[in-house]
Amino acid sequence: MKSDYEFWRRDSKGIIIEQSKLSKFLEEQGFGNLSIDKKDKTKLVRIENNRVKAADEASISRFVLNHVRQMALPDVEEKLTRGISSYVCRRKLSLLEVTPSFSTADTEDTVWFYFENTAVKVTATGIMPIKYEDLPHLVWEERIIKRDFKNLPSTGSDFQQFCLNISGGDVKRFEALESIIGYLLSTYKDPSNPKAIIFVDEMISTNGTANGGTGKSMLGKAIAEMRNLAVVEGKKYNPNNPFRNQRFELSTDVISFDDMGSNFSLEDLFSMLTSGMSVNKKFQQEIYIEPEDAPKMMVSSNYMVKGPGGNADLRRRHEFEVAPHYGATLLPINDFGKLFFNQWMDNEWQNFFSFMIGCAQIYLAKGLLAPKPINLAKNRLISETSEQFVKFIKHNYVINKEVDKRALDTEFEKQYQLGLSAHAFKACLETFAQHMGLDFPAPRSSGGRYYIKLMDKKPDMQAVEEEEGNNLQGPE
Repeated sequence: MKSDYEFWRRDSKGIIIEQSKLSKFLEEQGFGNLSIDKKDKTKLVRIENNRVKAADEASISRFVLNHVRQMALPDVEEKLTRGISSYVCRRKLSLLEVTPSFSTADTEDTVWFYFENTAVKVTATGIMPIKYEDLPHLVWEERIIKRDFKNLPSTGSDFQQFCLNISGGDVKRFEALESIIGYLLSTYKDPSNPKAIIFVDEMISTNGTANGGTGKSMLGKAIAEMRNLAVVEGKKYNPNNPFRNQRFELSTDVISFDDMGSNFSLEDLFSMLTSGMSVNKKFQQEIYIEPEDAPKMMVSSNYMVKGPGGNADLRRRHEFEVAPHYGATLLPINDFGKLFFNQWMDNEWQNFFSFMIGCAQIYLAKGLLAPKPINLAKNRLISETSEQFVKFIKHNYVINKEVDKRALDTEFEKQYQLGLSAHAFKACLETFAQHMGLDFPAPRSSGGRYYIKLMDKKPDMQAVEEEEGNNLQGPE
């Protein structure tokens, strides 16, 4: 903590603190202002060896006093203690040097990881440790993994086997999951093609109960060990809360919307995905994060994640169905004999790092791979209509045949007594037609009756089955 600057002097009246020299001393120690947006807003920081850490008046005051204490200057310490709020205040600190804002260093072909002892540059074909003082860019302290990286040959990671298990043992689905993890680990964002990663269960209950326990949240915890991740809990999520983003920082890499409820809609995230986000914290100035610098988003839910439908919805979601390997009767600790992360020894951490870096390399080499859907179309159709409706239509309607809408509606109500209005029944028909790729012309009126006709571009009702290899009807 040595400095060429003494920011005090003595005269006949005692100790005099020289403000300009104090400012120069602080700048020498790495303190300054960081530009944080295009509106000249700044944030107090300290930069050492290209590592950026947030600062404030209290932490800077303590730093100055500790410096004087170490020099054993009690009279200077007394002078500072009595007037520290006048020497170290936001108005005067705002005069410190301003560092331009910086974005993530990740690119289309490079992912950086930051460990306690070294930074690591990762490409599709190589891994290169680089000392922090040699970095060509700045990095937030919050992005640094609080463990050392040893770049040892991997002997296989428990988490790697866990990922294979929740991929149903399917090698292609496992590779797709690796690419998804790699996508989340890369902080590079293509503003023209933003994606929300969605983890849902392969087997979803259709009676409204949440099964869960299949390992979706474990994926978020793994990402959090490598990136600065903020968790939004489903039970506390309120899209109308003006302070809903207050837990996010400039250094946040990934936002995990965890265990979202049945009413959650991906549409709630559209603006953040495409237009960046405003972070509004109580009693603090609002900051805006540009789309290319905004965190990536992952969603986990025990229910199908709803959306407005259409191409815009499909473009923004990338879904992975988690196989039912784990559940109420089998937990990861039963498979591996220890708690993930909390009970790992150093060798398991190094194996984990190797696997996660490998996921980044798969993403860099192959892009974001889409796993073949299993039950997505069937489960989405049921979630947007009902299991009873889908079953009824399969058994009571013939494609390309004109039928009396009122008679069809009445028969459905007779079988299931759900109290579905005529309008709601028509909406279910429209949803069904959309999912099945059918044309649904306006009803034909004749003699006080309305006739409907679902017209298929395919010869029968197997659109979903052909797409996903599944039986549309569900349980009999």
